Amino acid sequence: MSKFDAFKVELDDRELQVAFKRLSRKMGIPILKKAARAGAQVFLVEAKSLVPVKTGELKKSIRMKQKTKHHQVDVRVIAAAPHAHLVEFGTEPHRVGKGLHPGAAPRPFLRPAFDNKKEEALAKAREVLAKSVLSAAKK
Repeated sequence: MSKFDAFKVELDDRELQVAFKRLSRKMGIPILKKAARAGAQVFLVEAKSLVPVKTGELKKSIRMKQKTKHHQVDVRVIAAAPHAHLVEFGTEPHRVGKGLHPGAAPRPFLRPAFDNKKEEALAKAREVLAKSVLSAAKK
């Protein structure tokens, strides 16, 4: 299994491919960002619904992180709380001061969000991409 799982939105529709090629890079990147964020929003909502809540800090830390480089858009859903990985993957028993912590079972929320919603997220990203490309190509 890779460190990060992702999905790629590819254009199968010939009309959509032609329309996208007509767009300038200046117009294309904002459209890609909009589509990627729409797909990621599906994961974000699911992750927030699955995350175990004790203080609410972990749930509040779940957000989107976006990066654009070389005309590629990367949007990820992350949990930024310092203990997020400990909740997602669990911990082994370990020493804490003079005592022993028994460890904690994994309580995954990000991976299940991806597994549960990847098809829905992909469909949402494609829908937003298609509408935006066709709309921009008409201008």
